[in-house]
Amino acid sequence: MKILTVTGYKGGVGKSVTAVHLATFFSDLGNTVLVDGDPNRTSLGWNSRGKLPFTVAIVPSYPSREGEVMKKDLKLGGVPVFETMIRRTVGFPKAALAGVPIRDLDDRKAKSAWTDYKALGKEIMEMWQ
Repeated sequence: MKILTVTGYKGGVGKSVTAVHLATFFSDLGNTVLVDGDPNRTSLGWNSRGKLPFTVAIVPSYPSREGEVMKKDLKLGGVPVFETMIRRTVGFPKAALAGVPIRDLDDRKAKSAWTDYKALGKEIMEMWQ
């Protein structure tokens, strides 16, 4: 079993969008579960408006110092930086409103954004080997 965590210090930087689209990529390769720990339940809401191709589970998001400790440990350990960049597009809010991954939108720019996530997914798979 592989576990991938999408984290970020600030809100609104695309953590849930990235988690949904990487989970979509990995769901094409096998069983995938996205665990939504966001107190806003963004991924869960996305799934409830449509049908994502993977299971969305939630965990209680109680305040904890664990996140601070993990952040410090990651910095000390040297967090890897991916080469792939995910382009910004208005397709992401459209996909969220439709409750589908961006790959399911009939839009050329949305397809390009999905290509970015496929490249990132492949980069992650290479790292796991």
